[in-house]
Parts: sequence; C-alpha cells; structure tokens
Amino acid sequence: MFPVFGRDRDDAHSCVAELRKWADPGSLMEQRAIARNLMHDDRVSEEQEKAFLQFVAQHPSDLDKALKNYFNRRVRTRYLPSFVYLRYNRQNLITGPQCPQPGLDGGVMLARVLELNGLWKPVDWAIFEMMTNPRRKFRPECRKIWGRRGTVFGSEPRFSDWLDKVLLNASDVIKEELVIALLDVLHQHRKQSPYQPVWATGWDLFELHVRNGGVNHWAEALGTHKIAGRWLMVLAYSVDDAGTVARPTFLESDRYKYHFPSPASEPPGKGGHPMNLQMNPVNLLPEFIHKEISHTTEHWIKTGRLLDRTTAAASVSLDQQRRNHHELLCQRYGENKIKTWMLEAC
Repeated sequence: MFPVFGRDRDDAHSCVAELRKWADPGSLMEQRAIARNLMHDDRVSEEQEKAFLQFVAQHPSDLDKALKNYFNRRVRTRYLPSFVYLRYNRQNLITGPQCPQPGLDGGVMLARVLELNGLWKPVDWAIFEMMTNPRRKFRPECRKIWGRRGTVFGSEPRFSDWLDKVLLNASDVIKEELVIALLDVLHQHRKQSPYQPVWATGWDLFELHVRNGGVNHWAEALGTHKIAGRWLMVLAYSVDDAGTVARPTFLESDRYKYHFPSPASEPPGKGGHPMNLQMNPVNLLPEFIHKEISHTTEHWIKTGRLLDRTTAAASVSLDQQRRNHHELLCQRYGENKIKTWMLEAC
C-alpha cells in the first residue's frame, strides 16, 4: 500500500507508480517535495481526488502535466474556482454561503502580499484599452500615469525598470497614485481574465511577527521566494471582504515546491501554514485562500502603507526549509501526531 492524499492505495491507483519514482531518495529535491505533498495532504477530499484523477487519466505517465492542467482548468481561470464548492471542499471551507459552519468571524483581518512587478500584463491590457477603447472607464490616476504612454511595456523587465524609476525615492503622493491605479487595473482586468486564487494570512500575526522584519520577510514568512529588486505591497482587509475563505490544499498551489500541507485533523479555521523560507524560522502563520476580490486603497493604508523593494535574500536549501517547517509543526501540534501523519519532510 502507498499513501495518496493520506489514504492508503494499492499499486493499481493511477498515481502510485509515478509517486514512487518521485519519492525515491535519488530523485530531484523538487520532485520529492511534491511527492510528499501529494502523499500526505489529507485535506484533499475524496471528491476532489476524483476530479484530479480525471486529469491523471488524460496523462497517465505525466503527473506534472496532470497537476498543471487540473490547476489551470479548475482553479486559475475560473470565476468560481472549485475550492469554493461544498461538494469538493467541505472539510476546508471556513466562510462563505456554502460553508456549513463558519470558522472565522467576518471582522477578522486578513493580509496578502502583492508583487507589483508581475502585474505587467494587466497593466499592458489597460494601456491597450485606453488606446483603443475610449469608452472604458478608468480611474483618473490610471489615465494620468499611463494614458499618454502610447505603447505597452511588452515585457516584465521593461515594466520593472519603469517601477524602479517611479518608486525609488518617490513621495507618498506618487506611491498612493500608483497604488490606486494598479488596484483599478486589477479590478477591471479580473472581470474578463480570472487569476485564482488569492493566498492570505492573518493580519494580526503578520503584523506582529513580520512587519518589523523588513520587506524580504513579508514574502519569506508566507512561503514565497523573491529575488532582489521586486516591489511588494501589503493589503489588509476583512474576512467579510474576502467572501468564501478556505484552508488550502496542494492542488490549489500550482505544483509549488515551497508549499507544505498541514494535517486535516485540525479545525479548518486555523488554516494551513505557509513554509517560512527564512534561515531560522520561529513561528507558524495561518494560511488561507479565497477567490479574487476588488481591493481599495484603504486596504493598503490599513497596513501603514507597506510598499518596498526586496534585497538579496539569504539562501536556504529546500531540503532544510522543509525540515525546519516539519519541526515547527511538531512543536505546535505534537511530535507524535505530526510524525504519524507525515514521518519525514522529504
């Protein structure tokens, strides 16, 4: 027998043969990490597993492609991604119209970290719309910043260079105008091109443990690796603003090697826990997902206007990061419980 999503399966299961290869100590570290996640993420329901296996059947010898296609078709590009539905995600729903028992108060504040450099495609879309569709209504800040540009950026490096010119040594007024413009672009762009999900944490704990650690810590504490020169912005908003909130599973992570599951036996309201990528992590933050929402400038102002550029981050191996996180889970929930659920991190 071999575990798949925390359930023992025999060798006839369509994932077992590939997972055995990936979990082998001689495999690449990234493959071993993903294998462990698929083996032990018991937050994935039977119904969710059945939906995933439909994609495995289409690519029986390419588990990576099955994961990618599942994510793109059932999560990334859907206005209502599969994780908001009771049928597929009952044990992970925390709030929302289909949630059987809310696990978070609507007034609880969440936080997300948004990387501005990656927004070049929505910004190019907005520039093109301003050039070709004068009837589309954008905020005055959008037209002030990009309305007379006359051409799209065309690539992330060009947009990143432009961000540096605008934001390095910028006044608070300039920063706020850009934030208003970017949030307006995202609000309009998501209506025709969904980009799910949003990954969030609890604002109170984020502020307590992360805010004073500098811009690199904002992303690293939430399990995202950022190279130097990336502009990050933090947004804080209520659970009510977020709508349907869920505890994530690996299937919503787009094969992300830095994802680490948490045991389904814990109440979903605790969320999951992002893998802190720092050299010596000391705390576990909660981790939630929800579908895209419209953010306001107030969501940025509530954070104290957190907006900054990353510097070179300390390098820690994926192997060590997973071991560190596994140890933190043992400290939080008890070594016996965690090692019974997942004996080893990789």
